[in-house]
Order: sequence, then structure tokens, then C-alpha cells
Amino acid sequence: MVLSVAKKIISTFLLMLLLAVTSGYTEETEAVDPKDDDIYEQIPLFTDAVTLIEKYYVKDVLAKDMVYGALKGLASSLDPFSEFLPPQKFDDIKTETEGEFGGIGLVVSQRNNKLTVVSPMEGTPAFEAGVKAEDIILEIDGILTDEISFSAAVDKMRGKPGTNVEIKIERAGEKEPLAFKIERAIVEIESVKDADILEDGIGYVRIIDFDQKTAKMLERALKKIKTLGAESLIVDVRNNPGGLLNAAVAVCNMLLNKGDLIVYTKDRSGKEQLRFEVKSDPDLNFEKMIVLINKGSASGSEIVAGALKDNKRAVLVGETSFGKGSVQTVVPLRDGSALRLTTAIYYTPSGISIHGKGIVPDVKVEHKNAIIDALKEEKETFKEKRNEYIYDKNKRIELLLADSQVAKAIDVLKNGIPPESELKAEDNNGESI
Repeated sequence: MVLSVAKKIISTFLLMLLLAVTSGYTEETEAVDPKDDDIYEQIPLFTDAVTLIEKYYVKDVLAKDMVYGALKGLASSLDPFSEFLPPQKFDDIKTETEGEFGGIGLVVSQRNNKLTVVSPMEGTPAFEAGVKAEDIILEIDGILTDEISFSAAVDKMRGKPGTNVEIKIERAGEKEPLAFKIERAIVEIESVKDADILEDGIGYVRIIDFDQKTAKMLERALKKIKTLGAESLIVDVRNNPGGLLNAAVAVCNMLLNKGDLIVYTKDRSGKEQLRFEVKSDPDLNFEKMIVLINKGSASGSEIVAGALKDNKRAVLVGETSFGKGSVQTVVPLRDGSALRLTTAIYYTPSGISIHGKGIVPDVKVEHKNAIIDALKEEKETFKEKRNEYIYDKNKRIELLLADSQVAKAIDVLKNGIPPESELKAEDNNGESI
């Protein structure tokens, strides 16, 4: 019985291990003992462990549970973005890319071994509670995040809508950790918002994330803006955590010219893996473009920003982006589970990898909003009044015009890049965030 179970586990585990070794990404290859790098030399160690668990562990353990546990450990040992996805979690991931999922509305990542907020999604419980990009999550329901895996931390923040989760965060500038009690909800993402005219001839559109619906929604938004008379365009990807690579590429196809390079990727050997170029000229042309970025702009939004900047189609305004430049591929497995593996690093058209560094804007502007600051003085009515500004069209435009980064974008469209801003951007090139 012991050997039979062990053989079944080994055959499944060996297949998964081979897949991980051939598909994973490592930035450096160090000299290793040949035996240490031979899977077949290491399998007996796994066999011994399975045999001991089956024979001596205090409770019966299903073979499937042992395989799943081994795969979770294997994937988590690769890098912060690789993970094993049991069937239910794989289903949840597929639902997310369709634009709707349950949770509190945070995109998180592992940075310097800390569970870090990439971006709160606008309109979600976490956003409403005041969680911000670059907050470090210290505890989830009293459990220290440095004592559990990344995937376990994500799972703990998910749950049945209407239930609460308590998180404790560390925020730059705050002496003590901040505590938040957040009610879970179904998170529905409208990936393109606020398509309108800010001033004569200047259009504005905000991309919240990149999912299966983003390209079609943006196409409708751009047609609307053009019909309203826009000659220039501000594309706002602040706090956009990314999403589907193909969706980001589709967005670039609408904004760049035929033949322009969008992004390319390299695998672990340094060989170019994927290369995306614009296949045709855009249906709608804008004379000038600005892309707004900040520290919550990551992954897909950095692809768009980098492509428009390097092809000299847009000026970047705002703050240095998050710096997630690795590509994850989800590989379905035979039982409905999957492996999410980091398979490549992507590069902007000029050959720059922004992984861990971010994209530095051409014009650096800290974010301030005069209206929001004024509303915060009336704390008891802040949420009610803020929602009034968000959902009333005229007030929403007024709110955008009071935004320091939007105001600078309009100024750049009218007057060009101030020379001093170019120098500041150059001085801070490669800044690690």
C-alpha cells in the first residue's frame, strides 16, 4: 500500500517538477553539483518522505493532499509570483480575468519578502476603507503575514461577501501600524471609465485594469471622445495593477502606429520569446497624448506606458510606477488545477526591463487634489460628498481638474514639457521603488 501510493505520487510529482524546471524563470544560473541538478537523483528523497508520512503520521493523509502540498511548496519556492492553483482557486482566477470576483479589492505582491499592496481597485471595499498602494500588510485577522505563504495570505483576504476581514498595515510616514476592518463583497470591475472632454479639444479616459472586456470598452470610449471633438488625449492608468498581457497589447494597438514595437519578452536563457508589434494604423488619431502613471501602476499599465513613451507617442506624467515586469503563464493540469509560472521578463521597446525599478515619468508630479482635501475637512460627510463628485458628470470633471497630475497633463499638452522637469526625470532614472 505504501509503495503503491508513493509510486502514484512520484509519477504525478515528477511530471509537475519537470514542467516547472523547463518553464520557470531564473535571472542567474549558478554552478551546481550535477547530482543536485538531476531530478532522478532527488526523487528517492521525496519517496522516503512520502513513505514516512504514510507509515508514521498520526492521521491518514490522502495521496492528493500530499501531492497538492508538495506542489504548493514547489511553486512558492520559485519566486513570489509563481504558485500552484487548486481547482477552486483556478476557477476564481478565470473569473477575475472576466471582470468580476469576490474579495476586498486589493491587488498585492511580494516585495522584499513583504506582502505589499500594488493597488486598491477603485470603488471596492479596500479602496473605500483607505488602503493605499505600497502599504505593507502585516497581519490578516491576527495572523502575521511573514509566517504564512503569499497564496495563503491572499486566500485569507478572500471569503463570503458580507463577512469581515481585519488587516493591519505599515505605511510610510506613519509611526504606528494602521488597522482596517473591511467587509468583503463581490468585486465588479468596469475596466474603462470617465471617457469625456476636460477642456476644449482635450479628451480623458481612465483604464482601471486589463481584462477580457477592456479593449472593446476602450474602443467605444475613444469613439465617444473623438465624437465630442477631442484632438489630444489623456490616458489615466494610475492605480491600474495590470491584468492580461493580450489586453494591454490590444490597447496599444489602438494608440500606436503600424509597425511600432509594443513589448517583447525574454526567457530564462535570455532568448527572445514573444514580440508584439502594432499590426495596423489606429482608426482614431490623437495629435498629442499624455499617460498618467503613479506607484500603483503595474504590469500591463507599465507595458502601455512604456510602449507609448518609447515610440514617442506620449509624454508620461505623474510618479514612478510600481515595477512589475515579469510574465506569468497559467498552465492547466489534468485534474482542473493549474500552475502559474513566471516564464519570462518583458522589455519596453527601447530594451529596458523595469522589473523592480518602475518607469520614471517624463514630468514628475506629486498627487494632490484640492477638492478631496477640502472634503476631508468635513469628515462626517466626506464619503457622501465624494460620491456626489464621482457620479455627477459636471462635478466629476471638476474633481479631475482639481487633480494636480491631471492639471499638469493639460499644461503639458498646451505648452510642452518644462525643461526642469526633464532634468528631474533624468536625475531619478532607475529609481527603485
